[in-house]
Amino acid sequence: FSIRLCEQLEAELRNENFKLVLGGDCTILLGIMPALKAKGEYGLLYLDAHADFYQPDKSTTGEVADMGLAMVTGRGPEVLTNINNLKPYVRDENVIHIGQRDAEEAKSYGSQDIKTTSIKCFDLNKIRIDGLESISDEIIALTANVPVEGFWLHFDTDVISDDENPAVDYRLPGGLTFEETSKLLTRLLLTDKIVGMSVTIFNPQLDHDGEIAEKITACLSNSIIAARL
Repeated sequence: FSIRLCEQLEAELRNENFKLVLGGDCTILLGIMPALKAKGEYGLLYLDAHADFYQPDKSTTGEVADMGLAMVTGRGPEVLTNINNLKPYVRDENVIHIGQRDAEEAKSYGSQDIKTTSIKCFDLNKIRIDGLESISDEIIALTANVPVEGFWLHFDTDVISDDENPAVDYRLPGGLTFEETSKLLTRLLLTDKIVGMSVTIFNPQLDHDGEIAEKITACLSNSIIAARL
């Protein structure tokens, strides 16, 4: 699947239109990031409640979704981390993680620690202390100074609070509101640094009346329209 997605995206990248990829979970980045790496050096903005930095022997589920960011930065089995001999698909110093709130849980299970790398991390606690506006300014300043051709924006909807978005599989207390998420996405998209976006982790079986789907759609469409993409 990753190879097929990579081939499809490589073809789409020949034009300059904004790319939107809707998928099941964070493993779709194993098809997206190699396609970008084949074109040049790109960065990754990773909005997710989880670090997704487990190594295979520490994952509590065995799902590659637990390891998505680790894999795309070159940590894990070669069959997934070195598609088309492009390892790593994105360098640590070109990654910005936003919204993590599973640090204590990940530590208790023995996950490798994302904060010991050169990945820039703005976890939920830091966002709450410094304020979303200030953190947004800092992230945008970073994107302006990272020597890449552009950024891919990965939006895992579990970065949103479970109170507002319960249609996710791995729930954690806290999180951003839909309003905060929309503001953040809009500001990031307005930078003209974003070449495309992936959206993952929405479970329609947990959205019994379709209300969450409508809210996610509104969050995305409002941000994309505001950025005139």
